[in-house]
Amino acid sequence: GYRAGDLEQALEPVRHALAGEPAEAQAASRALGELACVGAVPDLIETLGRDRATAEEAHRALVALTKQDFGTKQRKWLPWWKSNQHRPRLEWLLDGLGHDSEAIRLSSSEELRRVTGEYFGYHYDLPRREREQARQRWIAWWQETGQARFTRGES
Repeated sequence: GYRAGDLEQALEPVRHALAGEPAEAQAASRALGELACVGAVPDLIETLGRDRATAEEAHRALVALTKQDFGTKQRKWLPWWKSNQHRPRLEWLLDGLGHDSEAIRLSSSEELRRVTGEYFGYHYDLPRREREQARQRWIAWWQETGQARFTRGES
């Protein structure tokens, strides 16, 4: 029920909890990933430098949020964030459709369908060529219709 900017502001205390005790930081990581808090990506990347269990929760949240997987090393996530921080998250989902991981492709496709209400024949387990053709239909939709529809009012 929150607008994107309002959600980011409402989740500020949760982002601060990433610096707390491990159990608190782990719960905060899960919440931020599930709620797709884009503004938390740098904080989650920083959290990768904590204890192993906390780093693993931050990693899971980053994968869920970004639809990418660079493991638990900050140095691998930072270049991706630098290149992608200004792109709309829906473009991250479109990128996820082409990921090597079946789980990430599935997650990306399900979220795209849920968020947009659109469907272009994409299935995560199609042969690579057919998946790529369907992904290109998604990208064409984004360029022709989706971008204007989903990025209105974003700065």
